[in-house]
Amino acid sequence: MVFEWNKGLSVGLETVDSQHKELMMRADELLKAMNEKSGVQEVRSILIYLEVYVKDHFEAEEKLMEGTEYPFLEEHRQIHQNFTRELSNIKKEFLKNPNSTIIQLQVQHSVCEWINNHIMKEDKLYADYIHTKK
Repeated sequence: MVFEWNKGLSVGLETVDSQHKELMMRADELLKAMNEKSGVQEVRSILIYLEVYVKDHFEAEEKLMEGTEYPFLEEHRQIHQNFTRELSNIKKEFLKNPNSTIIQLQVQHSVCEWINNHIMKEDKLYADYIHTKK
């Protein structure tokens, strides 16, 4: 596994951690499928799954933030929207040119690194806030 969960990524919210694990597992599958040139249909399926899962995950996170009146909800929501757009653009670019090395690098940087950095920075901030509200 190239891209995997570790305890340092935990935000201390079981549901969110479980969703993050799923995201990371699917991002790893995407990287492997692209690196192994598994075929356009397999990569396309993973990208479509990720698009739907990311949307559902972001909605769940935002509901948690709303429920605790997280003061930076709108900023966090904007970050989510930007990533959703970027993931959609990556899928479109991949479908236009599935053998592009640039698309593989974008997936590695834009998707994998974004997920990791977002969890470590943004998600830990709201999780810490939620823990103080309990």
